[in-house]
Amino acid sequence: MAARLAHVLDRCDDLEFRDPAEVTAYMILHLADRYGRVTQILERLFTAGHLPIRRRRLSVLEVGAGPAPALYAVHDFYDDLTLWAQTTKQQVEFVPATEMRALDRGSAWSRLLHHFSEEIHQVRSELPTFSGTLPFGVTHPDFTEFSVCREHVRELESKAQLIADEFDRDDEPISPGFARMLAQEEGVRTPSAYDLVVMCNFLTNQGTVALFRKEIRDLAHGLTPGGLLVVLGSATERYTPIWDDLKQLLQNTGLTPLAPFEEPIVANSDPARAALIRHQVRSSLNAVHREGGSLPAKLGDPDRAYRKFPKFRALIWKNQNPPRRRRRSHSAR
Repeated sequence: MAARLAHVLDRCDDLEFRDPAEVTAYMILHLADRYGRVTQILERLFTAGHLPIRRRRLSVLEVGAGPAPALYAVHDFYDDLTLWAQTTKQQVEFVPATEMRALDRGSAWSRLLHHFSEEIHQVRSELPTFSGTLPFGVTHPDFTEFSVCREHVRELESKAQLIADEFDRDDEPISPGFARMLAQEEGVRTPSAYDLVVMCNFLTNQGTVALFRKEIRDLAHGLTPGGLLVVLGSATERYTPIWDDLKQLLQNTGLTPLAPFEEPIVANSDPARAALIRHQVRSSLNAVHREGGSLPAKLGDPDRAYRKFPKFRALIWKNQNPPRRRRRSHSAR
């Protein structure tokens, strides 16, 4: 794991994340910091009145999830909202995060997320406000050719086939159309649109936007009314062409850019939160060191790591189009 820390620091974009030690090293260095950054954005969105509040279902997708900082941050933030509403006697009802979906190609992430969420659930399940769903693995393994609608229809068709098979076993065959209608009435877990889609340090190289042009536009069309597409990344000049490409790509998608959020933000600017994150990272690094691992020289003294957090940027688009009239989907015709 100590050796993998150097790889994570120096050539993160080249890693395949198939090795348990590699994903754990990445998690040590980045999870807490990026969890804090996503929380900052959620706080700003809530204050500005843009955060989606739902009564029945709240669905979240993190693209290039890795250790899923956005999913864990969203889960905890909505739990905090529940506590706030209860303690201040707010006349509002909303659900916690009910559908948490991680998309990542690294085959070792799923096992890590499963164990990490199990630990969280064990420690916090007795808390009165612990609710919602944690990510227990990678849901979608590849962003190439990914489509929100296609994934929803695929599960719907699979359920329809199961229903048709069950009728066949009872010697009561039904038509494929009727089976799809029954499947649609019962519903499936895979959302047909998301309330929050987050990319946290996923678009890191120039050309990535062009590479996933079709998939990113599909995400833009896969938001619920009031849903948000949130992209987080570095505030350095090297990222300016990436942000420009992304803005141009999403220009004609019907989404509204939330321009006030674009200015560079100091990561983890709250002193108490910054102290917690530093403690988490340093404790983990010290644990590796105590087990005999030689830490990379670039990290220096673990007790001095993360003394200063860098600035980052958040580009956010909102679906402000009115809800479309419900029509029977192609899968039910």
